[in-house]
Amino acid sequence: MACSQSCYSRATGLQRLTFCLVMLVALPALAQPGGVDTGTEPERVLAAEPETQEGRFQAALLMVKLARPELAKKYLADLIKNEPTDQELMELRNKFGTSTFLSLTNVDGLDPEASELLKMLTTAVANKTNDPSYVSSLLPKLMGSARERDEALTELRALGPYAVPPMLQAIESGSINRDVLILNLTRLGDDAVPPIIGALTSPSERIRSAAAEVLGWSGGEEDVIWLWQEAFGENQPDGVRETALKAIARIRYDDTRQAIRVNSYGVAAQLIESAIGYLAQRHEWGVRYEDMELIPVWTWDNDQATVVETKSTRNHASIHFAERLAREAAEISPTNEDAPIVLLAAKMVRDIEAAGWDQPVPAGPGTALDLAVTAGPDACRQVLALSLDNHIPAASLSAVTALGSNGSRNQLSRSAGKPEIIEALDSPNPRVQFAAAVTILQWEPTKSFPGDRRVVEILVRAINSNSKPDTVVIDPNIQRGTMTASLFSELGFDSSLAATGMDGFKLASQRGDVELAVLHPNTIRWGLTQTIENLRADSRTRHLPLVIYGPAGLRGNFSAIQNRFQNVVYVNEVVNSLEINRELRPVLQQLSPPPLSREQRANQVSEAAYWLRWIATSASPGVFELAAHQADLIKATNNPAVADDAIIALGGIAAPDVQRRLLEIAESVAADIAVRRRALLQLAFNIQRFGVLLTPAELKRVSALRANSAEPELQSAVASVLGSLKPKTQAVRKLILETPDSPKPISAEKPAT
Repeated sequence: MACSQSCYSRATGLQRLTFCLVMLVALPALAQPGGVDTGTEPERVLAAEPETQEGRFQAALLMVKLARPELAKKYLADLIKNEPTDQELMELRNKFGTSTFLSLTNVDGLDPEASELLKMLTTAVANKTNDPSYVSSLLPKLMGSARERDEALTELRALGPYAVPPMLQAIESGSINRDVLILNLTRLGDDAVPPIIGALTSPSERIRSAAAEVLGWSGGEEDVIWLWQEAFGENQPDGVRETALKAIARIRYDDTRQAIRVNSYGVAAQLIESAIGYLAQRHEWGVRYEDMELIPVWTWDNDQATVVETKSTRNHASIHFAERLAREAAEISPTNEDAPIVLLAAKMVRDIEAAGWDQPVPAGPGTALDLAVTAGPDACRQVLALSLDNHIPAASLSAVTALGSNGSRNQLSRSAGKPEIIEALDSPNPRVQFAAAVTILQWEPTKSFPGDRRVVEILVRAINSNSKPDTVVIDPNIQRGTMTASLFSELGFDSSLAATGMDGFKLASQRGDVELAVLHPNTIRWGLTQTIENLRADSRTRHLPLVIYGPAGLRGNFSAIQNRFQNVVYVNEVVNSLEINRELRPVLQQLSPPPLSREQRANQVSEAAYWLRWIATSASPGVFELAAHQADLIKATNNPAVADDAIIALGGIAAPDVQRRLLEIAESVAADIAVRRRALLQLAFNIQRFGVLLTPAELKRVSALRANSAEPELQSAVASVLGSLKPKTQAVRKLILETPDSPKPISAEKPAT
């Protein structure tokens, strides 16, 4: 009889659902004359309107599936109007999952109701998780009747990972049976894994042992890496070690008796490789995190005696895990020389990311830079080699900066291989290139070395850069591409336009100062995918941020490309720079490192000018060659901010164009008097050093300049040029005798005040 009633109940429910669906399809037609849709939506489409919160939510989901968002919106509004309690919201979350609430916010036409409901759910979860007494009241029920146990487990599952911290506290205190708690932690499923991974760093043996056991039941192969420290760490107690070995055996062989097969061979190397993968942003986040913009990282908090959650970007979470793995590798294998280097690199990256890329490399006691300087040049050189090989620009930047303090010119020559500091001059990251050039100059080389030309190239490129980052826009439609370039220019980018993927690749790879590439989906010769492949294959553009800029309707077609390549994002076409700024800025903020800020560019220009001046006046002769860059230095004289230094740098180049440009600056009435005077003094110096390279007509202009200048500073400077021409004896005699007589001797009396 019971079976008949149950079957009848299921049949009745199925009939009701079928009837509702039939009515859903039929009623819109029946509501119109002759079954014709007049465009007026019926107020009711279900045979019976839902009366419970769960019913309203189910109805909304059903309307979404049947492409009736206006009706889904109505049911969501009804749900909100009936003021769901925290408990009701938690029950909906437990049954349908948080992802369902999130997906509703992405359906056109459901806002603001969908977002409001998600906000209410978030508040409900926060209220539950922030109430210690709530979770604590559930734990004793795990020891109660079958009904109490089921209810408690249902509530704990609804809390997800936030149920774990109080359960760990109960394990440590012994207030609830340990085996019962471990059993129910495993029943929480994958939600419990992230906080359990954090619990493995607890100082408590009881917690570490329990966490290893839970992970053995709930974790997968990708989680084994967090058990190696407990299994083979030098200072691990036997009980923790045994539990960890059994957990690994359960995951790998589904049999704890196979723990004897688990050994430590290659474990340290695996941990180091994984740590480097995290630092290099090569780690592939699993299904567990695929829908998360922020990664929940759980760490042990001694004050709270349990794990706490920190929401981090994927980049910052990667740094944390890299540091942890590198330290665990060092503890498992005390003789391993790579682990401390990777750990130092991780600390360098953390410091820069925490301070922000718009700030100088953090220095002073307690910083990774101070640690690196103290560790010596060999350690810094190893970090630099590691970071260049794996493209970890923050570590490269910090290592190069440290070498400026503890390195020497001896590192420019090695018996085998290319010195790391020379390789840094060709880093894909302009910050690292510039820092490497400055470090080498600080060492004051006394002889030429491989790569010395790159130092001057980097400085000259920096001195002529403006305060805007450069970008390449690739679009076969020139008119559309020009509009795109204009929009990006309004956002502070200097844009160059390329009609084909091949031309865009050449611009991006050869210029060396492009910090963003914008590609239209219809990129031709090469196509979009091939262009991206070639940009990623070339070391100069391998990590260049790429923006696919196209219609919103095509966005979904390019998700595979975004997943395949790093630093590739899709931005919807818009009609003004304000809209593109809303789309682009969050994207750029996710990139690491971001383009140089306006202030950083200005600082680089100033520093480059200083070092070019130093090369011209103080560097050992023959080490750095400026002549090949005279055109760029001449161009730099047009920038008032660096004109003085550029003029001094030109003074060290033997070329008619140099002397001609210095004369032009001296003649320019629009230029500052101090700049004109500097040009004349450098012209005199250049003539003394390399001889007269001006034409006779140009020499007459020098004499005319003296006659036409009223400023005493300029007249004196012109005199130095004329003196450098080494006039003949008769001309000197005439020049001296033409001066007027002194009217009277110098008076012995002081002038009256």
